[in-house]
Amino acid sequence: MIDIFVSLGDIFKILGDIFESLSDIFKISAVLHVYLQFTREFRCFTREFERFTREFALFTREFSCFTREFGIYS
Repeated sequence: MIDIFVSLGDIFKILGDIFESLSDIFKISAVLHVYLQFTREFRCFTREFERFTREFALFTREFSCFTREFGIYS
């Protein structure tokens, strides 16, 4: 009878270890999800920033032509 309780105790300890491991896996999964979301947002930001810099370069080129045409020099 005592052996049964010891065996049940061992089983519950093993189950506890398994649930603790699953908890760690879920924590790691949550961290990876946040990291992937961040990298996705950062890629979007860099794409938009590249678009902005192209538009700004175009604007400065056109503004330079405009100032040259009207004899305005800085």
